[in-house]
Amino acid sequence: MKRILPSLSLLLITTLSHASSLQVYQDTARYTYSPKSPYLGMAEGVSATCQGQPLALEQNAACESDERLCHAFTLLQSGQEKLDGIKNNISLLDKIISLYRPTTLDARVTIDAAREIGSERAKLVAEHEREKIRFALQKEAFVKQTKATLPLYYAQGCEVPTELKFPYGSITFHTFYEADLSGGERVNVTQYLAVTNRSGVDISADEATFYARRAQRTVRPVHFHPWIISEYQPPLPRTQSLSKKSVRMMDGAGMEMMAEVSPAPIAEYVDAREYKARDLDLPSTGEAVNVKVQSWSAEMKCGLHLSPYANLSVYEACSFSPKTQIESHTWKIKEGEALITDRAFGEYREKSYHLYTKIDEDIKVTRRAIVRKEKDTGFFGNTVRKKDGYILTLTNKSDKDKSLTITERIPTSTTEEIEVKLLKISSDKKVDYRLLKEGKVEMRVVLAPGEEKTIEVLFEVAYDKERKVRY
Repeated sequence: MKRILPSLSLLLITTLSHASSLQVYQDTARYTYSPKSPYLGMAEGVSATCQGQPLALEQNAACESDERLCHAFTLLQSGQEKLDGIKNNISLLDKIISLYRPTTLDARVTIDAAREIGSERAKLVAEHEREKIRFALQKEAFVKQTKATLPLYYAQGCEVPTELKFPYGSITFHTFYEADLSGGERVNVTQYLAVTNRSGVDISADEATFYARRAQRTVRPVHFHPWIISEYQPPLPRTQSLSKKSVRMMDGAGMEMMAEVSPAPIAEYVDAREYKARDLDLPSTGEAVNVKVQSWSAEMKCGLHLSPYANLSVYEACSFSPKTQIESHTWKIKEGEALITDRAFGEYREKSYHLYTKIDEDIKVTRRAIVRKEKDTGFFGNTVRKKDGYILTLTNKSDKDKSLTITERIPTSTTEEIEVKLLKISSDKKVDYRLLKEGKVEMRVVLAPGEEKTIEVLFEVAYDKERKVRY
């Protein structure tokens, strides 16, 4: 390796007392720290500055540091050398075999030699395949951690902490939430940051700040332009004598004029969400490090829901009013230490937050259309009145009572020429239901253990017999 400046190591030691900090944006990351040695890392596309001035960096084929990625790089080189050595041994053995010319023909000696040579070659081939697989796995693991192929070193030192700037995608983060439902009527919510480092530099920051925005943002000014109303004038026909070149020139001139009078595009501004963490160890492993942001609890109401017109699965939904704004709708659901799912979805709806936690496998649901007969369609004057509907069958296979809210629908009309009327919702027992706007039907049902309940929904569609309708 090229000799680093003699004063560099001494200079690095004098800056070890400074605190380190990390700032991560959506498009870049900056790491300010005091290097312990000339070795920077297995990095690519990174730049270094000292008091705002660029620091020279250099690559080298050798890695002489005890750092983790440097050690992994050395092992990768050794694996490649071993693989190449075995391949060369096989090639050399094949060459020796091709050049072998016995002076006398002794069948036994020839057979024994062939057997021994064949056995050794088979061992070399098997060893080569094992090392090839081992090296491929080793390389795959290494590539997940960094895109660099050579180690990077400082060519000069800095009396104050060095700032590294990483390219887009080197250090990324996203937020997710964990909900613990073991608190009965209260939900315990914890927000996390999942931070991933693929920069090739193992980071240890005394303080880390994460911004859910870009570091570089441009806001273009908006200048007022009047909205002109004028009498419509039909466009003049384009003469055929114009050449294509002339047309292109005219089109270009028109675009320039439009550019002058049209308002400039505006970058949408969103308040930046900011997160802070202390004593963060973030190795460049390509694996997410979960950082706790905050915890809070809120009153929660859970219930079973079903929308058979869209899906026949009964699901549990919990609603609550968040203490802080929910910034990501990806959730992990737990009950104490037991994991229910790590792929739950949540949303703001109807002035509260709804969290969809799990599917209830104990309730089986079927939905089938009512078979329409000729007598179900009647004529009154010029009006067709057609009865239609569907039948829901719900079966509780568990040994517990199940109370659920069913959201169904009947057709809704956007014109006065087509009328829809709910005729009845019937079952062996009275069904508690409401007909809401836009044909939405909401039913409350309680199923006893092992009970099967059938619900019939019947509606009527009335329209002029000259019309055709579909729904």
